[in-house]
Formats: sequence, C-alpha cells, structure tokens
Amino acid sequence: MVKGNTMINENYLENISKIRSKDLDIDEMENLLVEIFQHGIDLSRVYCEAVKRSKEDEEIRRINNSIWEYEKGYVDFISCRAKVNNLDVELGYIGARILKVLVKHKGDTVDRRMLLDQIWGNDADISYRTIDAHVCKLKKRLLLDDSIICIRSIGYKLK
Repeated sequence: MVKGNTMINENYLENISKIRSKDLDIDEMENLLVEIFQHGIDLSRVYCEAVKRSKEDEEIRRINNSIWEYEKGYVDFISCRAKVNNLDVELGYIGARILKVLVKHKGDTVDRRMLLDQIWGNDADISYRTIDAHVCKLKKRLLLDDSIICIRSIGYKLK
C-alpha cells in the first residue's frame, strides 16, 4: 500500500494486527504510532489493510483446519476418518476430499465439474456418476442426508 512515496511495509501491518489482538504493549504501540505519523502514513488505511488481512488469515485457517465439526460428530480430513454418534467411520481419501470441498464452499452450489477438477485433476477421465456414488456414501456414512443437497443437473450444496 502506498501513500505518496511512502511504502507501508509488512511490519506495520503485523504490528497493527498485534494491536487488534492485544499482543502489543503500550510502549510498542506508541513507537509504532510515532513511526507511522513521522512517515505521513494514513493510519486508517493501515488499520483497514490489517483488518482485511486478519479476516483473510482467519478464513484461511478455518478452511485449512483439518477437523470439521457438525451436530452429529466430526471429520478429520487428514486421517480421512470421522466420529459419528460416537462411532468411528472410515471416509476414504476421495470421500474426505469431496467433503472438504463442500465444507470450503458451504452454502454454495458446487458443480460436479469443479469437484472433478479439484479431486482428480483437469485431465481425469471420470464420469459424474462416480462423484454421485461417492457423495451418496458420504451422506450415509456421516448421516448427512439432510445437509448435503443434490442440485439436479448441477452438483451439490452443503447447508
């Protein structure tokens, strides 16, 4: 971010994030503010950029989280296993990957082509029925019949 010829470096953004999370003591905060004002940097722009990055980081952490919890249990995407109503359930690698994409796009319709591309890659010679079979198994194993909705001729949506 630039104002005039002054570049806002990553250190400012990290320190503003620390202020928001209360990890910066009062002396460090004062030094940061003095430095910002000495360089003529618009503090509100720095703060807005830090808030934006903080929200993006939080969303990335949420998506990359290896555990997804829901009302009937949880899914561990790394081990491809789940605990549903206190029973251990094996998802398989493909099932776990499909579910992770649906969780990442929760509330949105994920088309079958996107699932094919993200799970098997662009060059895969896999039919849409393969995805349907995997999703059907997921719904049964995780008791998600009401949560994973088939959008006819398009794909799936996780509510």
